[in-house]
Amino acid sequence: DSAGGKDTLTDYFFHFLDGAGAVTSSNFRARLFACYGATDSLTKFRLGISKGTNAKLTASQITAGAKVPQFTTIEYNVGQTYLVVLKYTFNTTGAKDDEIKLFVFSTGSLPVAEPVADITFTDAQVSDLARISSVCIRQGSVGKTFGTIDGIKVFTTWDAATIALLPNNKLNSFTAIGLKDVVNVNWNLYCGASANKFVVERSIDGINFSELTGSYITSSKINCSSNYGFTDKHLPNSTTLYYRLKVISDNGNFEYSSIQKIKLNNIKLSVSPNPASNEIVVNANNSIGSVEIYNISGKRIYNKQQSNSYSLRIPISHFSDGPYIVKTTVQGEINSTKILIKH
Repeated sequence: DSAGGKDTLTDYFFHFLDGAGAVTSSNFRARLFACYGATDSLTKFRLGISKGTNAKLTASQITAGAKVPQFTTIEYNVGQTYLVVLKYTFNTTGAKDDEIKLFVFSTGSLPVAEPVADITFTDAQVSDLARISSVCIRQGSVGKTFGTIDGIKVFTTWDAATIALLPNNKLNSFTAIGLKDVVNVNWNLYCGASANKFVVERSIDGINFSELTGSYITSSKINCSSNYGFTDKHLPNSTTLYYRLKVISDNGNFEYSSIQKIKLNNIKLSVSPNPASNEIVVNANNSIGSVEIYNISGKRIYNKQQSNSYSLRIPISHFSDGPYIVKTTVQGEINSTKILIKH
């Protein structure tokens, strides 16, 4: 609510900690600072980070370009909401080489691909954390400035952080599954959802999307069993593809689904037998991270995360007859296999 004069004395207000609960510790790492703007100390502010120091800089030190904490050159508007990402990377080559990055966005959403950080900082004078057990919010020790934090979310990868919420009261599910030469896109809606036009969009960089020819689908009736799909048969020369669904309401308003990231690769993986009746066996040449099974409507009916095994047996005797997609993650790469279950 303000940034000027003595009310904002370059203090930190957020950081990570290796303990949780009622602990006594000073291992505050990736401290997030705020200070008044250089061009306008009343209506502008800057954000900064340090790995561990709690130094409060004077105006002359900031102007002179002091490096700890390090502040953004961009100045932000008092009273405006920003999305701030604080990233801590564990490095194993040394005891004081962990890296922190600061990203500041004026919109409420993240780009799919991780951009260049506003600040990248490694302080070889400060020891690394062995783990992160909590995030902490603190009141600055000087001044009467107030801020509102709308929410805090924690993720372990950039990809996980970019999975947006599906449009409220519309999409129940949205999946994109890559096969050998095509990508199958499937979705269904909640009962009574007020949307009946859909467009599938694709991107090779996760930023610039374009409508896929023939993907414009109109439905005159939305009910609880409405399932939709589109097959992308003309894949570009790219190992990574991104898909999203544009959901259009009767009044012309539209929303986008979450973004599905597809890796097209040559992982050595087998799913057998095919057809199958009692069980299937998934074998890979590397540790299996997850296995998901989807029915023909695109609904996920099986999910096992972090199996950390080169082989996994899955009972399928209780599944109905018909085609299914087995989606397997190996070494961060996604591979999909179409199988037939027949009892």
